Amino acid sequence: MSKSPRPRKKSAAQAPNDAAIRDATRKLHDKVDQLQSELQKSRDQIAGCGKGKELLRGRLDETNSKLEKAQRDVGKSKDAERQVRDQLAQAQESLKKIESSTDNGTKQQEALLAEVAQLKKALVIAEEGRAAAEKAKTEASAKSPQQQRDGKHCKGRDQALAQLKGMKEAQQRRASACRRK
Repeated sequence: MSKSPRPRKKSAAQAPNDAAIRDATRKLHDKVDQLQSELQKSRDQIAGCGKGKELLRGRLDETNSKLEKAQRDVGKSKDAERQVRDQLAQAQESLKKIESSTDNGTKQQEALLAEVAQLKKALVIAEEGRAAAEKAKTEASAKSPQQQRDGKHCKGRDQALAQLKGMKEAQQRRASACRRK
């Protein structure tokens, strides 16, 4: 006769253990789901921050390039102002030489006086252009990129450069008048 194994009956103590295990498993699954949800939210926030960072980097690059442009404009305006000052000094010196000479011609004096007046106007325009460029530089370092797009700040510099180009012709006339002397 062989002995067959008898089916075991679950004991009363084992049934509450199964329920406790199921309850603990359910709680662990809920906790895992909660942690996965929080992880996804964190990933979304990181992605959003990355996009914001790129946007800010683009704005910063744009602002830096505009600031550099404003600094170049200030340098150009200073150079233009310096050239006009030099031309003005040369014209005034030529005028003094003509006035002091004994055989001075009134036409030469009048031409030089007109040139001096024109150079003084050009100097004022160059100074205004430099001031406008410096103001633009200051504003560029303080403004947001959107505000910078709305600003127009190089008109004075452009006028000064145009005036300076016109002054070269006057300088040539003055030089030829001095050579005739």
